[in-house]
Amino acid sequence: FDSKSFEEILAAIMPKNAHALNPDKFLKNEWKRIFAAAGLSSSFEANWKEVAKQGGVWKAAKPRFKRPLISRSALPHLKQLPSAKPNGGNVLLVKNSYHLFDGRGSNKSWLWEIPHSLHHTVWDSPVMIHPDLAKAKNIREGDVVSISVNGKSIEAPALIWERMNPQVIAIETGAGVDVDENHSVKATGNPTQLLAGKIEPISGDLVRIVSGVEIKPTRKWRKLVRLQASYDQDEREILQFLSVEQALHLKDEHVKEKHHLVQIYPEHKHPHYDWTMVIDLSACIGCGACAAACYAENNVPVVGKHQCERGREMAWLRIERYELENGGSGFLPMMCQQCEDAPCETVCPVYATVHSQEGLNIQVYNRCVGTRYCSNNCPYKVRRFNFFPAQWPEPMDKMLNPDIYHRPKGVMEKCNFCYQRIRLAKENAKIEGRDVADGEIVPACAQSCPTNAIVFGNLNDPNSRVSKLVKDARAYVVFEQLNTKPSVIYLKGIRHG
Repeated sequence: FDSKSFEEILAAIMPKNAHALNPDKFLKNEWKRIFAAAGLSSSFEANWKEVAKQGGVWKAAKPRFKRPLISRSALPHLKQLPSAKPNGGNVLLVKNSYHLFDGRGSNKSWLWEIPHSLHHTVWDSPVMIHPDLAKAKNIREGDVVSISVNGKSIEAPALIWERMNPQVIAIETGAGVDVDENHSVKATGNPTQLLAGKIEPISGDLVRIVSGVEIKPTRKWRKLVRLQASYDQDEREILQFLSVEQALHLKDEHVKEKHHLVQIYPEHKHPHYDWTMVIDLSACIGCGACAAACYAENNVPVVGKHQCERGREMAWLRIERYELENGGSGFLPMMCQQCEDAPCETVCPVYATVHSQEGLNIQVYNRCVGTRYCSNNCPYKVRRFNFFPAQWPEPMDKMLNPDIYHRPKGVMEKCNFCYQRIRLAKENAKIEGRDVADGEIVPACAQSCPTNAIVFGNLNDPNSRVSKLVKDARAYVVFEQLNTKPSVIYLKGIRHG
């Protein structure tokens, strides 16, 4: 076709010179100037061919800071940082947001709706304070407080959290921007303006601790929406952790046969594939990357702060946090457990949720009439109901996954182990006349996990990773006593110390 290349278009809009209209000539002449300044020993033509082949010249980056980050060298500088004073003075700690970082992620609605890893607040960036400080200042949760340092101040709602130091006030960066008014998010203010502007000599980052902070309530109040109400397991053993000593003993001892629970329903047969997921709780860091990937892969809509407050969030996967006996915390990804004896299947009046021959709990959207019996009968509470049609304003409609069915208003949604990826792998294997290989199917959550905590595969394949992991002495299922026989197996975490 008689069209211009991208480079020709760029050259055409550049200031006129002798070679601007010839992109190849222009690039070569520019490189001659760089080559002459570099003073290389090789000939220009030889160097030009090599550069054109590899796309540039790559050199090792020089370290910005010479002092290594080790405890001995860090101590003198840490002593210079301001700290909490015995006389009751408060210290402000400004840290980067887990999701929004320094604000570069603030225009992504997924990151606002994925709950904070520690306190599970959505669509807000609160100031975290200790209950003792809140009592002394007469601050309730949700009260908008003013934080002042050296004449500068910002306002943000207060979150009362017992894990805080009584003299420390903490706030995250990233939320000091205006966000879509439809989601009821208000700008918190940029907390970095309260910092002194000093550079920490070891890391090169700003010194993020400031003393002499004043905090006082205003007469304003803002509802904080937290999607996990309690971090106490109430002896239900949802999140199970072992000490190193217990894990070593567990590895050596003989694994006892579990008591067989009677089931009135016939056992499902999986002649070829039996899809199973194994999650290692020792590797999970609660970052929420799997939840974000699930949003993207499965066209899961966001609903905003008001609907989250009413319990209408749509996330198919959530990260639960529970406090451990040793004072630490642990994280557990919770999605549809793909139960063999699923409580949801027996109560659906229109067979919208059925069991497949591959061990999946299939949701047939076209059959669903929205009775929500299945959600009421699910002990894991992982089903989501579409109260409203999904909104995809431009240009967000361009990001939708074309492999996923668009769910209308009034149906139940849930995780299906990214069945579109399972189907594609099966079709490719069928064309090539073979079975699906182990590791060929990677759900979105497993693909995005930075610690490789999630493993997916065929339980019927004795050589697959999941077949070996389910036999691990650390393996367990959530709510085993209910006899739902989940296809999501967790490996007990190991805590150090």
